Amino acid sequence: VKSPAFEPPTQSDVIRYCDSRRNGVDPYKFFNFYSAKAWMIGKNKMKDWKSAVHTWEKTTGGTTNNYEGKL
Repeated sequence: VKSPAFEPPTQSDVIRYCDSRRNGVDPYKFFNFYSAKAWMIGKNKMKDWKSAVHTWEKTTGGTTNNYEGKL
């Protein structure tokens, strides 16, 4: 069974997701970082952007800057 093709999130998707998790990850920084990399992780295409947010939570301790969850 094949996974559905990866569909990059919109900036609003990332903002809503980070706000719902109250994780302190700056959704703008996350979105811009991966948009610039064409949603690639190393040489591999991203499969799940929400999992990538989880990784940012762990590696940054949930604090990528002073983002305060304002839409």
